[in-house]
Amino acid sequence: MSMDDSLIPFNDMARIHKPLLPQFKERLGNLVESSHLVLGAEVELFEKELAEIEGSKFAVGVNSGTSAIELTLRALDVGIGDEVITTSFTFVATCFAILQTGATPVLVDINPRTGLLDPNCVADAITKQTRALVFVTLHGRVEGLDELQEICKQNGLAFIIDAAQSHLGTFKDLPQSRFCDAATLSFYPGKNLGALGEAGAVITDSTEIAEKIKVMRDWGATEKYNHNSWGGNFRLETIQAGFLRIKLPHLRKWTENRKNIAKTYQGSINPEVLMDPIKSDGSHVYHIYSISCMNRDNFTKSLANFNIGFGYHYPKAVHEQSAYKNKVIVSGALPNSEALARTTLSIPLFPEQRDTEIERVIRVLNKLVSEK
Repeated sequence: MSMDDSLIPFNDMARIHKPLLPQFKERLGNLVESSHLVLGAEVELFEKELAEIEGSKFAVGVNSGTSAIELTLRALDVGIGDEVITTSFTFVATCFAILQTGATPVLVDINPRTGLLDPNCVADAITKQTRALVFVTLHGRVEGLDELQEICKQNGLAFIIDAAQSHLGTFKDLPQSRFCDAATLSFYPGKNLGALGEAGAVITDSTEIAEKIKVMRDWGATEKYNHNSWGGNFRLETIQAGFLRIKLPHLRKWTENRKNIAKTYQGSINPEVLMDPIKSDGSHVYHIYSISCMNRDNFTKSLANFNIGFGYHYPKAVHEQSAYKNKVIVSGALPNSEALARTTLSIPLFPEQRDTEIERVIRVLNKLVSEK
């Protein structure tokens, strides 16, 4: 097999981790020597640095992006008997977090050209039981926050952004947290900013939300053995905060790298399979570069034959998942969600991706589109 035929991975985290390995080892050694292994200064420093780079007043570290959504909803008093509007075209964690509070997810349809929630569908789904909206910045795409914010204001709804895929995302050149009650981040290893394990955070401009989540993440105790509110063990591990602090200064460079690759894809791949370009007031940090092809099974078989990695984000809408279809409310038909679930396909895009790899992905994709 020639070098030109070598595997192009869907994502290669080792390319960004290997240069940082000496720092990871040093940080681990320091933590072992200090024995400061739960919360503490490392977590506080990460929260401060994260809030600064994300442009929010506060950041609160937790154990996962899923917990970040659940704790934010609880901080906003969402619970049993409430309805929370969100998308069906997302990872199941969005709905799982809502269900954990005792509330019911209400799933509405999306714009088929962006994958984002359709504001008109959101407005139509509001009932007397609706308490909140969770907007997913799918694949890292941030658009329409002002329209959704206005819908929430007019109807007295809490507005949460599930920003698990949109680290450093902005709208109208402003931070995501400026438009919502809080935004939630995941640091799952493959994310734009990934831990070396599980981790998450809430970013917000609300002192009240930040303080509530800090208490809830640590057993609801304002001081040891004094449990004043509901809570559990949702703490961000100190070791993960340490690793994330090492990676955080590189995030802007990695994000620009992603954007440059996406720009090349957007200008070179046959537009027949491309999603719509981002609007001028929005942003896209390209956690995922997604295309849409009607003959996806044949397409992926051919990609595999050409040794090109790929992913599905996501191959089934939540309401089509057997574990969730009886636990959610489907507001109207969801044809766009179902169609994108059947046709969407994610192609390689990651920091330090080589020019030769990018060129080969483009060449193979265009060949497959022309032969379909």
